[in-house]
Amino acid sequence: MKFSKKEGYYKYYNKEGKWCRIKFDDNLKCKENFRCFIWFWRPKDSTWLVHSPNKKFKDVFHVINFICKNLETNGVIFKVTIQGA
Repeated sequence: MKFSKKEGYYKYYNKEGKWCRIKFDDNLKCKENFRCFIWFWRPKDSTWLVHSPNKKFKDVFHVINFICKNLETNGVIFKVTIQGA
């Protein structure tokens, strides 16, 4: 799978140098204090998996921080959507 900035996926790195690509739903970019679904695909997986954190995020930057802090392997692809949408 190839992802580029054109398709809405942006590359982020954590402090350990591990990287991932994240795409946000357009409805999410202007939201505050929201719950979201974090869909993810790892290179070893054959299907998308979903995680629903039990917390509210202040904005998309807090979601990026949450994902990067919990990143375990390189090359994970994330799609973030709002709950209830």
